[in-house]
Order: sequence, then structure tokens, then C-alpha cells
Amino acid sequence: EQEQEQEQEQEQEIEMEIQKEEMRVEAGPVRQDYSRDEEAPRPFPLEALGRGPERGEQGFHPCADLGVKTWRGSSARLPFPAFLRFSRNFYDPAWSLRSLRRLKSVAAVVEWVPDAAALGPSRDPMPLGAAARAELGRAFDLFDMDGRPGLSRGEVLRVLRALDVELPDKAAEDWHVAAIDTDGSGLVHKGELEQALAKQSFYQIESGRHFVIVSLQEAEHLRSCLHISRRTGQPLLPGAAGAGVALRLLPSGDALECSAGFRPGP
Repeated sequence: EQEQEQEQEQEQEIEMEIQKEEMRVEAGPVRQDYSRDEEAPRPFPLEALGRGPERGEQGFHPCADLGVKTWRGSSARLPFPAFLRFSRNFYDPAWSLRSLRRLKSVAAVVEWVPDAAALGPSRDPMPLGAAARAELGRAFDLFDMDGRPGLSRGEVLRVLRALDVELPDKAAEDWHVAAIDTDGSGLVHKGELEQALAKQSFYQIESGRHFVIVSLQEAEHLRSCLHISRRTGQPLLPGAAGAGVALRLLPSGDALECSAGFRPGP
């Protein structure tokens, strides 16, 4: 009799598992009606790359303006730095208000300098939020091995290496430490490190140098133009001697093609 009761309990458990599995199948992912309208490429004149993005001739938008439509409405924007942009052929900002879209994978980026003479240290800070400041405080205490009220040179270098900052030689180390230690005390305080993170100073970001996410079709056409320029010996952007571009592939970031005389960023 006890064996019969155990068998019945086992059968009930199996039946309940089957019912749960059926419920999971019925409650599978909701099929979304993603739109493919208005996806025809919109070209821009190549010579527009010899002028800045202020006029909007190229159709390049700040990544900070990127948002997508969801079933709840438009998604919140993320505080991307000013030098990151995306082409309207990769994603049209108007779509975030009108239709559900699948985001394309980012495979190609154009490093774009409209005027090399206008390059200079970036002055666009990225203020840290409360959560980021709290995380910075914990990281600061973790790297502060000797307990002094600041990070020593060796501790600062460990922080920079943890942030994937390239330090190929002692000159680079000296430059980065001096850039963060703004009061020259020999110790980097928490406020100095926070300011350096906000300004991204150790990455040596330049104002006037842009990185633009483009569609694969745009990347193919730009590569063709770069090939023709190199084969004929003609400048890619006549009349804009200080302008230059490099076509980079992700995730490696390697330059596939670049215009004659182009100088990559530091």
C-alpha cells in the first residue's frame, strides 16, 4: 500500500512537470512586428567629410541621441561622449518615435577628422553619477595599499593599467601621472582621479576627432573611394587638405583603409 502511494505521488509530480513545461511553451517570447520601412540608403556628398558635423550635411548624429522604440515607448538615452556618432543609414533617430526596429550589429566605424589643424585636447567632461562615484571610492580604497591619503605613483600606474591605458615607456607613464596629479603633490587624491575620469584625460581624446558608426553599405562605398584615391594619386577630399578618414573594423579596431596623410589619434 505504501509503494502504491509513492508511485501515485511520482506520477503526480511527473504530470505537474509536464503541465509546467506546456505553460512555458505557451508563454514563449512575444513575436514583435519589426518594421523594415524607410531603409533605402540616403547618400551624402563625399566632400562633406571636409566640413564639420555642425551643419548636419553628412547625416551623422551624436550617439547620445540614440534611442529605440519599445512597447513601453522610447528608450532612455545613454550619456555617450560627444566624439561618438552614428550615421542615419545605420539608424534613423526618427524611427525611435514611429516604429519598432532591430538594431544592426556594429561592424564598421569611420575615424573622421574634418580639419587636422583644429585638433586639440578634448574639453567635453562626462560627469560621474552617484553610483559611479561610489564605485570609484571603493576602487580608490582598493588600490590605496599604503593607507596614505592619496595614491602613489606606483598605485596610479596600477589604476591606469586596470583601465587598459597604454603605457609603453617611462615617458608615457610620467605624462599620465602628471596629467592626473594636477596639484603636483606627488599623491593623487580621490577628487583628482574623479576629475581625470570625467575628462577622460588619460585616453588623450582629441576635440575635432570623431568616430562614426556606419552601415556596411556605407563602409563598402567609402572603401571604394579610398581605393580610387590611392590608385589615381588624387586626394580623397580635394580642397580640404586637413581632412582625413580611416575605416576601422570591429571588434579589433584595426584600420582597413585610410586616406593619404591621415594621422590616427594618440
